Amino acid sequence: MLKVCYILDFSVFKVNGPTINEFEFMKSLEKQKKIEVIYFTVNDNRKLISENNAKSSYFFDKNEETRFALLFYNSFKLFFKFMLFYFKKSPDLIVTRLGPVPLLQYLVALFLPKKIYIKTASRFWSVKPEKNFVEKYLRKFLEKMNSFIIRRCLGIDTVTEKFKQVFERKYKINSGKIILTENSVNCSVFFPKKNESMFKNSFPVLGYVGNIPTERGAKQLIKLYEYLRNKYPEIAIVIAGYDSSLDKIKEYVNQRKYKNIHFLDIIPYEEVSLVINSLDIGYSFTNQHDIREVGNSSQKLRQYISCGKPVITMRGTNRFVLENELGSLVDQNNIDEIVRETEKWIQRVQIEGDALSNRLHAYACKNLSTEKTFNQRLEFWNKLLEK
Repeated sequence: MLKVCYILDFSVFKVNGPTINEFEFMKSLEKQKKIEVIYFTVNDNRKLISENNAKSSYFFDKNEETRFALLFYNSFKLFFKFMLFYFKKSPDLIVTRLGPVPLLQYLVALFLPKKIYIKTASRFWSVKPEKNFVEKYLRKFLEKMNSFIIRRCLGIDTVTEKFKQVFERKYKINSGKIILTENSVNCSVFFPKKNESMFKNSFPVLGYVGNIPTERGAKQLIKLYEYLRNKYPEIAIVIAGYDSSLDKIKEYVNQRKYKNIHFLDIIPYEEVSLVINSLDIGYSFTNQHDIREVGNSSQKLRQYISCGKPVITMRGTNRFVLENELGSLVDQNNIDEIVRETEKWIQRVQIEGDALSNRLHAYACKNLSTEKTFNQRLEFWNKLLEK
């Protein structure tokens, strides 16, 4: 049986960062029986790990020190602890994710290049202009560190085809080391739940649930409200998530005294499926720069679909949504098109009801689940180790 050591040097219970992906990945590890898993992770993650696996794990307190000298010192100290753990447990593969300052992963890649696998390699190069001399060279240092790790490692996976192309072209990574593994959804958590709507007297309920709502759907939802409120007097808009720019949208809504627009701000992960099940249609957009540079593998739209909710998302990505009648692809800057597609799906929700909801969930279970992506990774791991 393959023995895998999973390094996670941040808490999956914090709100910010890639926590939901890692949270669900750890849960998928817990459910499967095909590999033996040991953990090297922060103490906050202890409660997510079963007793049997906890006996073969090392938990450490996360040090939040940001001073450069002590950051290096603490990373080396943690690395020596890891090496003692590694020689004691002798895993076949070390799986980890690159964080903001991946010093621990750098040291592992330096000394154990044929053992380390980078799960979900994402953008680590700068997309914003540097503010000063220090920031410019710090970003260059971090980019060189990350590129060293992915060149040295056994293999990596990434969430979009465009990411894969960047790694092959810009960082000269052999395509045989990279697997495309899109985001996925835990279908046992996200599924249609009848009679659990938070807005039972409203229809249609249109919404966005996720990070950075201002860029990913909030603006379009307010415009939708303005276009549709006379035709649908009981319409409700739901925006769950928060960023600083959202305050301007709230102010705009308050000035016009719009009714039935709900800003839920940041909600606990345990409540996400309840909010999504309260929607009739979910929305998932992003800015065009990101689409052009790295593509999109929105986890939110997969959660919508798994809960049986049709999605409206942007054209140029996620073609499976259109090909399988799970929602519509639109120009996110064309409000007339968004209104037209929204009204089409309002009618379908009314006519098809539970049949539509069950069909979408069944598609998610078959094609978008964490079980499927885990099996893809496992097959790739075995292929790399055989070489």
